[in-house]
Amino acid sequence: MLSLHVAGEWQRSLRAAEHYELFIRATSLDGVESLIEHRYTFEGPGSTSPMGMLRLSIGPEDPTDLVADLEQALERAAKDEL
Repeated sequence: MLSLHVAGEWQRSLRAAEHYELFIRATSLDGVESLIEHRYTFEGPGSTSPMGMLRLSIGPEDPTDLVADLEQALERAAKDEL
């Protein structure tokens, strides 16, 4: 499991979470597959989680494919702002 902070407005992290193809959005990170969650979305305004943080649980998928998925989702999220 790992967390990452997406630079920029916190909405960029939420958009990135929507663009992943291999990572599955989840509210709980206890599955076998690679999962991702934007914790702030699920906890709401009273959350103590950073607004731009994404939590990831790494599954059995090929690491190279997962890194490529992370990169493409972050790129797409940044382009959405234009």
